[in-house]
Amino acid sequence: MQKTYDEGAVSYIAKLADGGVRLAIQYLEKCLAYSDELTTENVVKALNVTNYDNFIHLTDLILSQNKSEQIKFLDEIYASGVDFKQFLKQYMTRP
Repeated sequence: MQKTYDEGAVSYIAKLADGGVRLAIQYLEKCLAYSDELTTENVVKALNVTNYDNFIHLTDLILSQNKSEQIKFLDEIYASGVDFKQFLKQYMTRP
């Protein structure tokens, strides 16, 4: 079966690897073991990370200053099984 990919997924893997070629290769291998289609959605699932939409939503909540919604959203992220420490690290280092 032929493996397919989209540029967004490759770019997301590169950003997650943060310049580490070996780490990028490990991520790529893990993603391809998960699915023959390398999409951003499959990368998120295979690596147990979150997508950009969650970062944008969190920023919107912070700007709205609605603390109860912020806590609720962060609780949902934590409960989803995403590596919460990695989620916070990614959020704080977004350009």
